[in-house]
This record gives sequence, structure tokens and C-alpha cells, in this order.
Amino acid sequence: MVACMIKNNIIPRDTFYRCAKEHGVEIESIKKCYDSPHGAELLKVHGEATHALRPAVTFIPTITLDGAQYVQKSILKDLFGNVCQVVSGRGPKPDSEVLDEVRQLPGQLRRGLFWLLN
Repeated sequence: MVACMIKNNIIPRDTFYRCAKEHGVEIESIKKCYDSPHGAELLKVHGEATHALRPAVTFIPTITLDGAQYVQKSILKDLFGNVCQVVSGRGPKPDSEVLDEVRQLPGQLRRGLFWLLN
């Protein structure tokens, strides 16, 4: 889903619906979270984290994998491959805080990330 969103995100809302449909992602729980105070807090926290990145972000999306920026061109070209490198031992291991955050995600997304991280 994330890789789909990266490919063509000129109109993010349309891209979200298209990618969700293509990947069988149930969107109601995502929309409910997005429209909630919790969603606003997540946006704030991640916005602050984006502004705190060093080196500073030069474009959006800038993707961090386990807190590191790595080579953005490579991540944008092959997100899945880069995630696999990080979690397979060729990069930093996810810590318990990352796993706790994954546990709070909606069902299908959570199951996919646990599959990658374990």
C-alpha cells in the first residue's frame, strides 16, 4: 500500500482510495483514525519528527526505516526491498517501541508489518 501511494501521489486522497482498493485494504478504520483526535496527534508527532530529522528533509515523502534515512532514491524505487534489508539483519533491528506501534495499527496493515518484522 505504501509503495503504491509513493508511485503516484499528486492527488493523495484519490491515490489513497485507488491503492486501498488495489491492495484490499479496508479504509473505514483508517478514515476513522484520521478524523479522530488520535489521528491529529499522530500527524503532529510525525510532523515534529520530520522537522527534527538530520540531515534535514529536502523533499516529501522522506522515508525513514527504523529511524535512519538511508538512500532515499533507493527507498522510493524499491521500498519493499529496503525494508527487507533492514529487518533481515543488514540494517538496524526494530526495537520494542517500533513493535508496540505496529501492534496499534489496523488489522491488515499490522499483520503485514509483523510478517516483515518477525
